[in-house]
Amino acid sequence: MDKRLAKRHKRQVSRAKESVKVSEPDVRTQEQIEAARAVSRPDSNRDGNPAFPRK
Repeated sequence: MDKRLAKRHKRQVSRAKESVKVSEPDVRTQEQIEAARAVSRPDSNRDGNPAFPRK
């Protein structure tokens, strides 16, 4: 029984490894990453209003 379970587990692991997608590394420079972060931040100083006004 243990031998059968071991074979099944080995098969499951090998199939799972086939479906794993490895992400690509970030090739941007540190300056590019910081610039992208600065652009994506919400601008709370716009029009003098807070970003999320309470009602």
